[in-house]
Amino acid sequence: DRLRVHVVLLLAVKWYRDRQQWQPPKGRPRTHDRRLEVGWTIGPVVILAAVAILTMAALPAIERPAAYDYTIQVIGAQWVWLFQYPDWNDTATNLRSSRTMYVEVGKTFLLEVTSRDVIHSFYVPDLGIKIDAVPGIANTFWVRVDRPGTFTINCAEFCGAGHSEMNGEVVAFAPGTQAI
Repeated sequence: DRLRVHVVLLLAVKWYRDRQQWQPPKGRPRTHDRRLEVGWTIGPVVILAAVAILTMAALPAIERPAAYDYTIQVIGAQWVWLFQYPDWNDTATNLRSSRTMYVEVGKTFLLEVTSRDVIHSFYVPDLGIKIDAVPGIANTFWVRVDRPGTFTINCAEFCGAGHSEMNGEVVAFAPGTQAI
């Protein structure tokens, strides 16, 4: 197979080397074209400026919600997701769950995502959530679920031997249908 490739390559070199259209022009070769260089400089600058302007115009609309109803602390630990609900209501304090996060449909939740040991990534594709869980740092994310259902949680950052088992679910329930 290699021999055929080499033969075809050598024939192509011979064929195109001898053709008149592939001969270099006579006289002094042209090495610089100022118009082309200016175009290759100004073109990307204009494109990047347009992207920056569109981004700056869009950022205020996607920042953060004006208010949130509840906070959920999401803690990644090898190899499980832990959830704490510090302000769920006045009668139930220090609520916790493992592998299952409970959210009420129509409410806005502030997720405080962190890790106990190594870097994880809290990933719920059906809800558009993907945020890193880093030890010692609390990353925040806001979520509002508008339909009841069960959604899969995965860890999207390789975190060790049990990484493939680090999953869970988000249970979104309609108001009044779930006990504490």
